[in-house]
Amino acid sequence: MARPARTDRDDQIEGGLRMWAAWCNSDVVVTENTASMQSRIMAAGPGVLLAGGTGCRLLVSDDEIEAAVEAAVCVLSVDDQLAADVLRLEYQAAMYPMLKRRGCRPASLLAVVRGGQRFRADLLGVGLWHYRMHLRKARIAVGHALDNFRESKR
Repeated sequence: MARPARTDRDDQIEGGLRMWAAWCNSDVVVTENTASMQSRIMAAGPGVLLAGGTGCRLLVSDDEIEAAVEAAVCVLSVDDQLAADVLRLEYQAAMYPMLKRRGCRPASLLAVVRGGQRFRADLLGVGLWHYRMHLRKARIAVGHALDNFRESKR
């Protein structure tokens, strides 16, 4: 079966995810770990949200698109932690806390980047088909979040 053609929406999601990955790995992270992600999200003021692996880290940002993607990933992690982990690993976005939480110790972090989806699926202990299914689910969640973000800006 042929792969469906890429659409402008696919390109927008991919762009948002790449911006998010760069943002997650930048210096905006405040290293406070929290035990209750939802209570922190509710208590957070404008421009402050949670991100990351086990308990999520507090982030402060004016980068609204990246923050919208991170919020979507945090919400997704409550429902489907594996999908959020797959997305973080696929885009190398704040993946170190996630790898530590899961007890994954790749021989080389460069291998994570260059290893391809089969390597990353093995690292998470899932099959390639399941890895791609969770990646698809996460991309759909991010797509909905970006749609909502753009709608709120109108």
